[in-house]
Amino acid sequence: MSLRTVARKYAADTHRTKSAWVVTALFAVVFGFIGWSSGYSYGGEVNPLVAGGITNAAAVLVPLATLALGHGAVAGARESGSLRVLLAYPHSRRDVAAGAFLGRLGPILLAVTVGLVVAPMTYALRVGQLPSADYLTLVGFVYLWTLFATALAVGVSALVTTGRRAIAGGLGTYIGFLFVWDWLPSEIVRRTVPRDQRYPRPEWAQLWTSLDPVSGYTDATRLLRFRPDEPLAVFETMPFLAAVIAVWAVVPMALALWRFPRTDL
Repeated sequence: MSLRTVARKYAADTHRTKSAWVVTALFAVVFGFIGWSSGYSYGGEVNPLVAGGITNAAAVLVPLATLALGHGAVAGARESGSLRVLLAYPHSRRDVAAGAFLGRLGPILLAVTVGLVVAPMTYALRVGQLPSADYLTLVGFVYLWTLFATALAVGVSALVTTGRRAIAGGLGTYIGFLFVWDWLPSEIVRRTVPRDQRYPRPEWAQLWTSLDPVSGYTDATRLLRFRPDEPLAVFETMPFLAAVIAVWAVVPMALALWRFPRTDL
């Protein structure tokens, strides 16, 4: 009951902010435009909606939206002093961290859902037909991506003391996944494998590259657009990549639920 109360408070607080409505409108406009503009190719042929820019737009907009709405979930309340007021009620710190996550996740999922509904509507208006069933798979991966991004934003917010540090921590994590994660196996291969044996890359290096959430999302959505003819390795399949994103969605909040109760406010 306490967790539900905290989650409702955070959800209501989020819905009352202008930022939540701006984010919702942004998803509706951007996804709606993509749905309309991606209907036809330059040659006049009908394009599948999954071949449009929705995957790339979600890859960028979802993390920005979750950082905007989630970075101050716990750290901001700590800075303002409202966290002490909240903890004066019979709420545990774990209730606050988990409630902040659930309370922020709802409005963000609503904004993403609005965009994902508007996109096929404008697409259908343009081409006169609904998108293929692959679009539902794309929706599932966008939701998984949103779950991870929200967990990261709120989890980092619970681990640091200020909103600025939460933003820096969130952005730093994304930068680490984008550049450092893939750089490590490449550097190991460069230093340990003879030049004429580096390509194709060792299987362990390919597996490592598939184990971060950013690659999991981009590789999975790429399979919706480009289906290879040759058989895929297990770590290249959609179920495996979906599991990678799901596991990473658990990690930030697991750390927050473990560490936040021990933090000195």
